[in-house]
Amino acid sequence: MNLKFILIAMRLEEALEKTIEEYNKFRRTVAEAKLLKIDGDELLLEISGTLCHTCGFIDYLEDFIYEMERVTSDYVASLENYEQIGDNKFIVKYKIEKIKY
Repeated sequence: MNLKFILIAMRLEEALEKTIEEYNKFRRTVAEAKLLKIDGDELLLEISGTLCHTCGFIDYLEDFIYEMERVTSDYVASLENYEQIGDNKFIVKYKIEKIKY
């Protein structure tokens, strides 16, 4: 692993930590995100909470993308898929891409 890759990975981790912090700050009463895994360009989050399932459930998952756009201009995220693993608990997969300038 070369130094350039390590520096990029550190910046991504920092961006994700800040994005999760901001996501939770504004949504914690109904949805909370927890980092499970970063693997290359794949991100796995656990999102849990009371999550309204009838009035825009997918919005809770897409809100992470918008928070990332607000927090950093270096990365973009896209929702790949999600799986319910319990009552009001989901594993959500995002694809993360570094923006090239």
